[in-house]
Amino acid sequence: MNDMTSKPRLANPNSQAASVRLKARSLQRAYGQRRHDFRIGRQPNYVDKDRTLLNRVLIEPRPLPKIKKEIERLRRSSGAKRAMKSDAAVVSAGVITFGHKAAELFARLSPDEQDAALLELVTAIADKLGTHVEAMVVHLDETSLHAHFEMRAYDGRGVPVSKVATFKVMSELQDMTADIMAIHCPGIERGHKKFERIKAGADYADTLNRSVKQLHQDLPAEIAARQAKLTDLEGQQVKLSASMNKTRGYLQKLNAKVKLNEKEATRLKTYEARLAKKDVEQASLEQRHLQMKALLPTAQDALKSREIAVMRTEDDARVKVEAVNASLAAIDAVAQELEGGTVARDDQGKIKMNDPSPVRAAPKGLAKRLVRLAGRFLKLQDRMVQKEGYLDKLAAALKSLLVRDDLLDHARAEGEKLRQELDDGPEF
Repeated sequence: MNDMTSKPRLANPNSQAASVRLKARSLQRAYGQRRHDFRIGRQPNYVDKDRTLLNRVLIEPRPLPKIKKEIERLRRSSGAKRAMKSDAAVVSAGVITFGHKAAELFARLSPDEQDAALLELVTAIADKLGTHVEAMVVHLDETSLHAHFEMRAYDGRGVPVSKVATFKVMSELQDMTADIMAIHCPGIERGHKKFERIKAGADYADTLNRSVKQLHQDLPAEIAARQAKLTDLEGQQVKLSASMNKTRGYLQKLNAKVKLNEKEATRLKTYEARLAKKDVEQASLEQRHLQMKALLPTAQDALKSREIAVMRTEDDARVKVEAVNASLAAIDAVAQELEGGTVARDDQGKIKMNDPSPVRAAPKGLAKRLVRLAGRFLKLQDRMVQKEGYLDKLAAALKSLLVRDDLLDHARAEGEKLRQELDDGPEF
């Protein structure tokens, strides 16, 4: 006999589960990930800025260029001959999340107890993958507590973590996550495996980590399909109820008779068996109807959540576009002022421009680099002016020497030639 009660539980995600996800990040994407994880610069609207101070940095991030150099050394020692691609992974970015019931359990721990559990888990994950942790932070300024961490994207043999983290290994990491979290916080469990959920009746699409855009496109159709199934079940229930009433009517007529003949007795048994079968069918339809009604609001809530996520993603994209445009404007402004000679140093040695507003509007990191670049340009310009002055003095000394009467003819000729070269030389 099928266990009807276990399927809905396994088909849905486990609300008492803790889980971990990993994603490879190139150098460029790693910088962006760190800006989000460590709240550098402007953040998405869903971040509660009043609570950002509550975030806890457990491991300070190591400079990404140092990590990249270390990876290059590991690759060379493993026999790699080709240079790293520009989009090659430098770190593996991870996130530890909790189902809503697991989050409630974990929230009962003190901050020190939470940090100890998270650090033990991340260290164990890094050991399992043969690498080490580069950064870690706990976020308390979003909807629910979660932790972001980074690991070097290559193991000690110079093999990419993406190749080490096979499907089997990732499944083992989920087991490890549940085991370690349960030690620190009893009640936290492992999430249901994908194939177990599908076997229990979950739609395959529900088991995938789909993108916001995909979910926003898929969920309305899924909701419509569930609504259609719900309507169909309701129609089946109406038809079955009418059929059962009809059968009951036949039974009432037969039961009203004092004595039944052989044919009527056989018919009575047939109607009773048919009604019993319809009772079972009705109970099954009612259960399916209740399950479908329970799933429909979940899908609708998911759609609303994804609509909010889409808006957040659009906000993030707009912020990035604005940052790129501001960066290009700042670079163009500095280039024009350097060309026009309007960049200079004030009495305190600080760089000044006719219009510094484009640089001030650029991301802080780029603005600092542009100011340093302008300073190096001014130093180079000063050196060239000094060299020009030195050459002018040399030419003047040579001219005064050439007018002397005691100078030999061949020396005078060589001097004239050198003076001509100095006069014809490039202007600085």
